[in-house]
Amino acid sequence: MKSTYETLLMDYAAGTLDTAHNVIIASYLTFSPEARRYVAAYEDIGGAMMSHLCECAEMSNTCLEAVLAKLDSLPSECAEKAECVESCVKNCSPLPQPIAQSLPADHHPEWRRAFQNRPGGGMEWTTLKFPDGSGEVRVIRCTPGFALPRHTHLGPEITLVLDGSYEDDTGRYVRGDLTVMEDRSEHEPLADVKAGCLLICLNPHPIRFTGLFQRLFNPFI
Repeated sequence: MKSTYETLLMDYAAGTLDTAHNVIIASYLTFSPEARRYVAAYEDIGGAMMSHLCECAEMSNTCLEAVLAKLDSLPSECAEKAECVESCVKNCSPLPQPIAQSLPADHHPEWRRAFQNRPGGGMEWTTLKFPDGSGEVRVIRCTPGFALPRHTHLGPEITLVLDGSYEDDTGRYVRGDLTVMEDRSEHEPLADVKAGCLLICLNPHPIRFTGLFQRLFNPFI
């Protein structure tokens, strides 16, 4: 049985993810050589299946030359985008290139705050909406030592650590780590006590606080 993680990489290789999922996985690939090897293997398998199971289409004698001519005519910015994997791995900027490329040039995120009076600081987040309307993700910044109240997920949640680190019931996660919280899973994330954390999350389903006092806020989420 394939895990959600493996399924995401396979769907990315097959080109079947929507933009929101695609951007997060593409960003994760800029950090993880192992994940890139998985995707390359899935692409090889898909190519082999197509070559054996699909009938060959007729092509003109000038098809190859036409494709090469189009590649030569691409603007210089496309060449820069092709280098995003290496540049993101070496660059300390917390925003991977696939995310930046997906947003309009005039995008100015609006940050919202929560739990500012909670011991250990608080958090703030902004929502990124993609031009094709396929979905939205949240970028979350947590102050050092901030603990998000214990909660459960009413559906899978994908989280990529962009900077800093956090830990929960399942382990500690640093810059470049991807986590997939399954349906009905429960945790209490704690941001690094020195650096805090910057996360990008995709969760189209609501969360529900499970603490005795925090449950009072569930109707407003």
